[in-house]
Amino acid sequence: MQSSYEDQRHNEYHCDLQGPGHALIEQWNPVGLVGIITAFNFPVAVYGWNNAIALISGNVCLWNETPTTSLISVAVIKIIAKVLEDNRLPGAICSLTCGGADIGTAMAKDERVNLLSFTGSTPVGKQVALMVQERFAFEDADLNLVVPSALFAAVGTAGQRCTTARRLLMFSMGHSTLNRQ
Repeated sequence: MQSSYEDQRHNEYHCDLQGPGHALIEQWNPVGLVGIITAFNFPVAVYGWNNAIALISGNVCLWNETPTTSLISVAVIKIIAKVLEDNRLPGAICSLTCGGADIGTAMAKDERVNLLSFTGSTPVGKQVALMVQERFAFEDADLNLVVPSALFAAVGTAGQRCTTARRLLMFSMGHSTLNRQ
């Protein structure tokens, strides 16, 4: 029997998946500024998915949409700003940039963007990934945390998400240690 509940004291959602001993616990923690870069197809849907999760987790968002969808993006941001302001929150919690690759590149390289979501072509995605990777060093990562997290990211949702992890990037000296885990 599947059951679920929210623990708002700890920003958690609990769901018993397969009976006793198996559970999914999502914990929402703020990271700061979340950058969201969307493509021309489904720009509002992709932004909405990312923005909702970011806001629930206590973050602020900066959206860089594709230049071909500027009007719809401006309209959506104005609606969101009004809803936020009507609820006594600053409308700028969700902000928009209207630009192209120059803005996306600046977001990918800027260390003030704590989390970056990119949706677009594979070639551009590879470029974005390389820019973001340059900002982080993981040689001292806690492998007791990395291994189960990476495993869940890859197979934990049984292919039911389009955001399933496909690659694990590591330093060569950590490869043998990770294999033993």
